[in-house]
Amino acid sequence: MKKIFTLLWLTITAFTFKATAQPGTNCNAEFAVQYINNLTVKFNPVITEGAPLVQHFWHFGDGSPVNQQVSPTHTYTLPGTYAVVHTIARVNQNNVPVCTQSFTRQVTINAACNLVVNFSWSGTAANPLTVAFQNLSVPLSNTDSITWNFGDNSTSHAVNPVHTYANPGTYNVCLTVIKIPTPTSGPCIRYIGKTVIIPPPCNLLPNFNWTVDPNNPLRIQFHNLTTPVAVNDSVRWTFGDGTSSNAVNPVHNYTAPGTYTVCLKGSGIQTIMCTHPATWWLISLRNRIQITITN
Repeated sequence: MKKIFTLLWLTITAFTFKATAQPGTNCNAEFAVQYINNLTVKFNPVITEGAPLVQHFWHFGDGSPVNQQVSPTHTYTLPGTYAVVHTIARVNQNNVPVCTQSFTRQVTINAACNLVVNFSWSGTAANPLTVAFQNLSVPLSNTDSITWNFGDNSTSHAVNPVHTYANPGTYNVCLTVIKIPTPTSGPCIRYIGKTVIIPPPCNLLPNFNWTVDPNNPLRIQFHNLTTPVAVNDSVRWTFGDGTSSNAVNPVHNYTAPGTYTVCLKGSGIQTIMCTHPATWWLISLRNRIQITITN
């Protein structure tokens, strides 16, 4: 393994400023820059996978040693503009080199600039393709220049824009804030990029009915009528008597007559995966009904 990566590193150093990824491979070396404070920067690569299959090599442009963290934080000692080079190297399960790629971005460090750029976002109930963005940058002035790039070839200069995407998908959203320079300070420019995932519409409609076994009134056959149904959907029944089932169309034997609240919970991985400003969750759509079991 060590020998393989030595060979990889020799290849990487020979092509520091050149992309060498083969078609069809996953060696995207692009990265976003997040300013923590005046001199400290965090680098966020598009590919966050690490060892043993992926190696990251960072040159910060200031003569510091090569950093091999996935998403490093680096503090510069002096203001200036630095060419930061990120190189990614991938091997397959047999430790055979697959591809390498390098990406260079200019990073400007201004010691007099205390601007920290950040943003969040939230979906809208009326349209799953519409996203409300919140500018969390501080300090923010009404004279600042603001540019949003939504990752679909559209932009906005609003402080807190609302944007509607044409299609579901994964988009790299970038916010850039520029403070107007003063006679005693240079331009203050900060930007940050984040990945925003726009899910397809949540159209799962759970429903069910049931029939009683004519030979046993305590034996119930439940019929899942949920639409649309995919093979990888998760199904969970609770029968109101402390028991449950993950069968699609379960048969359940109650131990005594009574009135029970039966719940069918459907979680469609493909159809109802939805997004939140910082995390994912599954929308649980339920159908509840009370059934009465008699002798």
